[in-house]
Amino acid sequence: MTNDFASAVQTLTSAAREASANGLPDEAFNAWTGVTRTHAYGSADHAAAALALEQAVLAAGDLPSAKQRYDLLYYQAELEIGRGETDAGLIDSLEAYRIAPGEDDRFYAMPDISDALRHFADGCDYRPLIDARSGEGFDVVLLRGGIVRNLTDQGNDRGGQPSLTADGRAVLYISQEP
Repeated sequence: MTNDFASAVQTLTSAAREASANGLPDEAFNAWTGVTRTHAYGSADHAAAALALEQAVLAAGDLPSAKQRYDLLYYQAELEIGRGETDAGLIDSLEAYRIAPGEDDRFYAMPDISDALRHFADGCDYRPLIDARSGEGFDVVLLRGGIVRNLTDQGNDRGGQPSLTADGRAVLYISQEP
């Protein structure tokens, strides 16, 4: 492996254009997502990754397959989290997890969910979330498989806790009165 990301981008972009010109939208989609990955993980050029993802959206067309819908959400979430757009990244990663066409896809969506929640938890270290009524800090917890994991221990639970619903589609704030 040479880590020659510029050549990889050039080759994949050429393949995407050739596939589009020859009426092969699925191959064009795969090549454009390859460009997205190369920019996002290799060259760390997130602007170029976003542009490549837009091309993948166009290649997918009006009726993307289940796998294409998942891939688009998955890469969008990763780019959003990488840009610091944690709210949008969490929403898109939860949606990618929800629509994942297979167990492998669901597995790969979980680190993005975790990463977004960790960014929220890290933010609590510098600017704690405060409940306006009680002035108490929030704990960020993840409930998964009946196990509660406290990601930020602020010392009490009266201020409220953002928690994922059982289906992973929403964040609930649970507040206990003193």
